[in-house]
Amino acid sequence: MRLENDEGLPWTASTDLGWIVLLVALTCGTALIALSIYLALWIYTKGRSILPLVYFVLSAIFGFAGIALAHWARLESTTDILASLDSILWIAATFSLRHEIMKHYRESEKWEIRIGPWFTLFFSSVYINYRLNPFSFTPPPKDTLISLNLSTATNSVKSANSAKIDQ
Repeated sequence: MRLENDEGLPWTASTDLGWIVLLVALTCGTALIALSIYLALWIYTKGRSILPLVYFVLSAIFGFAGIALAHWARLESTTDILASLDSILWIAATFSLRHEIMKHYRESEKWEIRIGPWFTLFFSSVYINYRLNPFSFTPPPKDTLISLNLSTATNSVKSANSAKIDQ
């Protein structure tokens, strides 16, 4: 199974932002974990670092363990420690994913994709996925082999005047 579409972008990149936000809200954030792990796995298959994937998986494990301990064992201090670790890992994973995606596009596509740090901090992988949307960025111009040789208005006037002189 391929993790990307024909343009080399993740499958979720062409999904409208509204649908992703609705899905994250309806699943109480579980879809955000799945989206984050998917994006980290996608960038790993591009030959980038595995760190974002490891950070997101560890963050999910710590988060679910903290919920389980809070619900069944009622260990307040342990759940506080797990929640703190989970938050730190989530932020580190998000910025690590941002860094790897920006580095990938800088090295392979030769252009700077803009993924703002503040929006990354507040909106996490939803924002990163939004920035990968083909409609949210302008790709760099491709080198063309054929020139169109479109004439400007002054060149057209000059050629018309030279045609009159030749007659």
